[in-house]
Amino acid sequence: MRRLYSRLAALDSLRGFGILLVVLGHTSWSAGLVSWIFSFHMPLFFIISGMLFHERQFLDSFKRRAIRLLVPYVFFGTVTLAYWALIERRLRGDEGSVPNALANIVLARAGSDNYPQNAALWFLPCLFVTEMLFLGFFLLVNKAGSVETKTVMGGGWRNRIAVMALALVSFLSIIVMWSLDLPVDQFRLPWAFDILSFSMLFYCIGYLLSEFILPHVQ
Repeated sequence: MRRLYSRLAALDSLRGFGILLVVLGHTSWSAGLVSWIFSFHMPLFFIISGMLFHERQFLDSFKRRAIRLLVPYVFFGTVTLAYWALIERRLRGDEGSVPNALANIVLARAGSDNYPQNAALWFLPCLFVTEMLFLGFFLLVNKAGSVETKTVMGGGWRNRIAVMALALVSFLSIIVMWSLDLPVDQFRLPWAFDILSFSMLFYCIGYLLSEFILPHVQ
């Protein structure tokens, strides 16, 4: 048990380090440092989130995650929008659209043009969507396994293989978008669905890693 607590504490420390990287990445004047941070800091957050996945009833998890992710998202989005629109925008001569930023609190499209008040906000709704879709997929896999009368494969291995398949599909989606050179930065989808392949891939990696690092948490 002590070893488990130390592993969870290490994940909390890693998450805190990631938060510091986000702040540094959005405030640093060094282009090289920013590129280095941006190359891994968001995958790190999704991997950690996947490692801490817990199977729960869908509605129960929906309520829990909405309170922990969407309530802070709306609160900080509104507060920082008011500050940006009334003060910072005037001081800097920013020509960003206030109506677009206000509408985007509901639309939750990623991109600094849609979040001029706080560019990091996109992560919260994106993580919410990723977690809910992953949980729905996970529950469907378990439900399909529970109706089998006989199986040569335990539920744990069935879940791992299903998550590996989901990770592979996510990875292939990224490859297809990259090979087709799709202008995803110009056409942002609501609730960060244009980033879903990316977020789901690393969330799946986190879940698979948890089987080895945190075997008693699941």
